[in-house]
Amino acid sequence: MKTLLHSGLLTLLLISRMAAAEPSAAPTSLFRDHGLRRGSLPNVLPQNAVAHVQINRPQHLLESLEKLVISTVPEKLLPPPLQALASQEHPVLTALGMNVLQAPLTADQISQKIGLNPDESVSLTVYPGLPPKSFILSLPIKSHAAFEAFFRGVLHPRKAEARALGDKSFVWLELNNPQLRELFVACSADRVFLTGDQALLFLLYPDNNFPRLK
Repeated sequence: MKTLLHSGLLTLLLISRMAAAEPSAAPTSLFRDHGLRRGSLPNVLPQNAVAHVQINRPQHLLESLEKLVISTVPEKLLPPPLQALASQEHPVLTALGMNVLQAPLTADQISQKIGLNPDESVSLTVYPGLPPKSFILSLPIKSHAAFEAFFRGVLHPRKAEARALGDKSFVWLELNNPQLRELFVACSADRVFLTGDQALLFLLYPDNNFPRLK
């Protein structure tokens, strides 16, 4: 439970910082298809998870939450920015998008400016081990280059290097976070996986026969 709490808090921190950061150009492109497993998340992620949280089609979830807010909160009680946008189709997503991307938070903007695919699943999986390192965050990627530029602009890593162990290539980042000083990143053609544990990352490669979540 402590591991899940630590990893969950770090994930929330990452999301909140994404909401406050503007994209910046990556000096050297490191994120690419590293040959990781492809398929449904239960067939990709390793077994023995302490907890697994998966959100399918997060864009639709955001739209549903927006409808709930608009339908239950009187317009006069909404924050002034939302009152000004109340006549628009998606006032909450528009306000949030203008703060994050300087544009309405639409599926196209998420794809183009963040590099993620909002119609696919997002997951956080926690494993036994030292908190807060023992997690795998999986994000659906649309553009490796766009996501890397946004990601660097959010975390501002001290160092970012392309590394390899045998035939397994990945990206190592040194962070400014005292709770999570390094991050290991590798991608498939349509997903990016982030973890604080290099050993967990290596379980995602197709030549590893470790049992899956399924």
